[in-house]
Amino acid sequence: MKRIVDHIRTFSRKQTGEKKAPFSINQSIANAIDMIGEQYANHRIKLKTDLDENLPEISGNLYRFEQVVLILLSNGKDAVEEKALTADEGFRKELSLKTFQTESKIFLEFTDNGSGIPQENLEKIFNPFYTTKKSGEGTGLGLSIAFGIIGEMDGTISVESEVGIGTKMIIQFPLNSLEVKK
Repeated sequence: MKRIVDHIRTFSRKQTGEKKAPFSINQSIANAIDMIGEQYANHRIKLKTDLDENLPEISGNLYRFEQVVLILLSNGKDAVEEKALTADEGFRKELSLKTFQTESKIFLEFTDNGSGIPQENLEKIFNPFYTTKKSGEGTGLGLSIAFGIIGEMDGTISVESEVGIGTKMIIQFPLNSLEVKK
């Protein structure tokens, strides 16, 4: 508990994108899950991880990247909670995080089995202040902030979604620009 509280204190301090240092994507995911895992369990959301243990460290700001992870987890939570309102009683709320690498890229995929995003909204979701949530429930800044942070790290973020099935957010980093030089 002390470790989590100490981490939240560090996370909540002002972090700038200028402080770049080597960090593990998997550790960043673990830190974010430590902060919100209990909340997800209380909401009966199954959080699955499949993390490639052989990923190289990347250069960036650990806390800003954790912010991206928390934004995507929060959006996934909202999507599965929304779907649960109309789904049959056998519906199980699930979010998954997967990391892996190819010869040239590191991937991080967030998948939820929530309400999905209508096709006509997919091109707008990374725009500042764009939200489909009811007034007072969202600012429309989360995905815009995530997009900016990932861009600062020379990465990309994209989305695949189907209404009623769920959403997959895909983050990619080119290995050659992120590997830490020793």
